[in-house]
Amino acid sequence: MFIWMLLFTNFLILAFATFVHLFDETKMTILFFLFALIDFAFGFVFVLYMIWIYGLWGTVKKVRHDGVTNA
Repeated sequence: MFIWMLLFTNFLILAFATFVHLFDETKMTILFFLFALIDFAFGFVFVLYMIWIYGLWGTVKKVRHDGVTNA
């Protein structure tokens, strides 16, 4: 879900920045900076989310020393 939100947001910002570029290059630079910032924020949140999910999953399914997982 996060990845689709990220891609859609990126597409919208890039499309808007390309449209604005026809009129003003300074605004386009600001929009591309915003695009990179949102990209970084989404990536950071996604990584934290994955760490939280896998951390939680690791506590739910305990792995024994022989490598067999308890259901």
